Amino acid sequence: MLVLYNASSFTLRNEMFVFSKIFFLLMICGMGSSFASGFQLFEGNAINISDFGAGGAANLKDASATFFNPAALTELECSQLVIAGTAVFKTSKFTGDTRIETISRSTGTAVTTPRDIASNASVNSKGNNIIPAMFYGAPINKDFAIGFGLSVPFGLSTQWAPDSAARYSATKTRIKTLNFGPSVAYKINEYFILGGGLDVQYLNAEIHSAVATPTASATLLGVNADDNFSKSSATGIGAGGNFGILLKPMNTLNISLHYRSRIDHHVSGTSEFKGVLARNGPIINDSSTSVTLPDTISFNSSYAFTDKVKFLSGIYYTTWSTLKGITLKNIASPGGPVTEQLKLNFRNTWRFVIGAQVDLNSKIILRTGVGYDQGTTKDADRTLRAPDNDRLGLSIGGRYKLNKMFIFDFGYTHIFVREAKVNHKLETNSQNSYAEGKVRTSVNLLALQITSNFC
Repeated sequence: MLVLYNASSFTLRNEMFVFSKIFFLLMICGMGSSFASGFQLFEGNAINISDFGAGGAANLKDASATFFNPAALTELECSQLVIAGTAVFKTSKFTGDTRIETISRSTGTAVTTPRDIASNASVNSKGNNIIPAMFYGAPINKDFAIGFGLSVPFGLSTQWAPDSAARYSATKTRIKTLNFGPSVAYKINEYFILGGGLDVQYLNAEIHSAVATPTASATLLGVNADDNFSKSSATGIGAGGNFGILLKPMNTLNISLHYRSRIDHHVSGTSEFKGVLARNGPIINDSSTSVTLPDTISFNSSYAFTDKVKFLSGIYYTTWSTLKGITLKNIASPGGPVTEQLKLNFRNTWRFVIGAQVDLNSKIILRTGVGYDQGTTKDADRTLRAPDNDRLGLSIGGRYKLNKMFIFDFGYTHIFVREAKVNHKLETNSQNSYAEGKVRTSVNLLALQITSNFC
């Protein structure tokens, strides 16, 4: 039997067996509620939470490099397992006016009464979630390394109560992803390292909303007995790839360049319509849609001023313009299957981060970071399903090395989200809903990472 490192009692086979069991358990747990607000998640490890992703793969010497830039896997001295979790605490509040126009099926015209208007409504949304991640990496020799892992690169979770004033615009919107990525790295020389990998990504999407009855005249505030509810969910698997370069032009400077491709998801599932308009019970159809998740390009650097102090920086670019809208096909409705269009008009975004790392001693490292993250939506296109806007992140954290085998990383980030203006009309086959006001969001992230070295 091949022993990868004589200093350890772990064989490669044993390590892989342990990893597979934990990977499977994490996958099951991660499917439940492991997604935070916002679409793109940089919370793949605790290091990113401690410096807001400033250093990225340029400052990584652990197995999470398999996701952020596989080229950095050659920094590993022995095989390694990383388990990370980020707790997300998010609150959102919509304040403003909402209005509903129901569409008469007989005439095709809108029916609106003054009682359909909710003025200065206040609607709260809270969500506490966990973002899991797990990575394994191992050097095969001094120039070649492999890795693979489970991570959550994208996640959207917004939920307004089904009896709130916002319910006709949106109730539940959730997109979950799980990314499995095997990767390899090869050191051309001591200055130039290449890495790449495959991304196999599972996606689950849920879109819920309330639908008014054309004859209903109740106010939007509170429960309306005439309400109907539309629920659609779909799942699918897509694939893409990523490629990275790690440059070391001098002993004090590391530069990471990484590209992750877009992934086209063609998902299918069910659509359900229930309520007074359903008459004899829920109407259920098979439905489908397509979602293209964007390319991401990242540039990170780590410069050592001294043997104890590093300056970190990062620039990220995401091509969110790939997602102009979502077409929901074969949606259940009382008049038969319909096609609904969700207009998003996302724009490409930039993220700029700077940070620092201080090595206090051989066991303790401190990190901090601050960054600007551009929102995906403009005021004219913003909806209550994705009330995103520009944000500022402040991070702090560090590392404690217990011994040669166990290392603990921790981090805390507070995200200040710019107040998001909403002035949106949602047109469907059964109603026109209006939301005009503002959304205030606050996010806190708390992360812990355990690294196990097998050498």
